[in-house]
Amino acid sequence: MTRSVVTTTMAAVACALVIGSGPAAARQAKVLEPAALQDLLPTAGPAEFVRQTPQGGIDSVPGIGRVSHAEVSFQTKGEVPRAIKVTILDLAEHSMAAMMIAAATRPDTSRTATRYAKAVTVQGKYSGIEEVDQMLRTSSVSFVVGNRFIVTVDGRWVDVPVLHEAITKIPLERLEQVG
Repeated sequence: MTRSVVTTTMAAVACALVIGSGPAAARQAKVLEPAALQDLLPTAGPAEFVRQTPQGGIDSVPGIGRVSHAEVSFQTKGEVPRAIKVTILDLAEHSMAAMMIAAATRPDTSRTATRYAKAVTVQGKYSGIEEVDQMLRTSSVSFVVGNRFIVTVDGRWVDVPVLHEAITKIPLERLEQVG
C-alpha cells in the first residue's frame, strides 16, 4: 500500500544480504514456517474491519537463505472501503538485515504539502517509521521486533490512530519470545 516503506524495506534486506548476513547467519537460526508465522498475526482488527484470509510463504535465495512472511488484511464495507494490511517478515536467517532496517527507521522527519514520514516509537519500545500520503489516502507504520521481525501495518483510507489501534491487536510479546 505504501510504496516507500516496501521499497525501503526491500532495499535494506538486499543490502544486508549482499554484505554478508547469508550462510553463516543461516546456521544460527531458522525462519518460522508460514503457518507458524500466520499464528502470530492478529485475529481481529479495529471495529468495523472484517478479517480476510491470511497468506504467507517463504522466499529462498540460493546460497543466502530464506525469508518467511505472513500477512492478513482487514476491510470495511461501504462506498469507499477502508483497508488495513498487517505483514510480518521473519529475517531470522538474516539478523544483520533486521539490524540495518532498524537503523534505517530513524530518518529525519520529512514533510511536503501532502505527505510526511517520521521516526516513531511503537508502544514505547519498538523503533519504526510512520508515513502518510494524503493525496493517495495511504498510511503506514513499520517497525522491528526482536532484531528479527519486521512488522508493517499499511492502511488505505485509514487514519494513523486506527493503524496504531490495529498494532495493539498484534501479539508483539509472542514475537519477542520467538526472537
